[in-house]
Amino acid sequence: MLRPPAYVIRAYGGSLPEPECKAAEGEVACGYSCTTYFGKMKCARSPAGVCRGRGDEVECFDPPASVFAIYGRETPKMECRTQGMDFACGYKCAAGSEGVKCAATPFGVCKTESGRVTCFDPKPEAICAFGRSLPPPQCKTSEGQAVCGYGCASSYGRVLCASTPKGICKVFDSEVRCFDPPTTLQAEASCLALLGLATLEGGRP
Repeated sequence: MLRPPAYVIRAYGGSLPEPECKAAEGEVACGYSCTTYFGKMKCARSPAGVCRGRGDEVECFDPPASVFAIYGRETPKMECRTQGMDFACGYKCAAGSEGVKCAATPFGVCKTESGRVTCFDPKPEAICAFGRSLPPPQCKTSEGQAVCGYGCASSYGRVLCASTPKGICKVFDSEVRCFDPPTTLQAEASCLALLGLATLEGGRP
């Protein structure tokens, strides 16, 4: 049986639910939220993951390691939102005339502007540094499109935002420039260790 990633096992500790194995039309898959679609079957790699059919395939989505590092066994399950024939899975999903998108983490944000959806997620190192007290990102309108992040500044209708809460954006000679100081030094070692484990396994930090 396939095992969940090591960072998921560590995050859940002894409360990790047992994965399941399912078979359909000669296909066998093991994991969580197993889904069959047009004879194809796949399973998510974590209890918080989801799977949906698209075209003639099944796509599965799992939260990145940074979410498990902060929430542990309380990691919220991803949602899927559908618009017409399109769908996306993640957190805080939003839809526009051009489709639907979702943030990859509960700390992210999605904003619809002029029919286009923009999603932003804080860097994993920032999530490790602030944990559940991470300030929510803000979104501003720039040239008809949403721009999201922190400490946003604008000049002549153009907006730029920093990618971390301690980042700053300033206007110099009518041009916006942003700077983000390193957040790794303020992050919890256990959280960074989980990110490193995910990187070794090829998963998203």
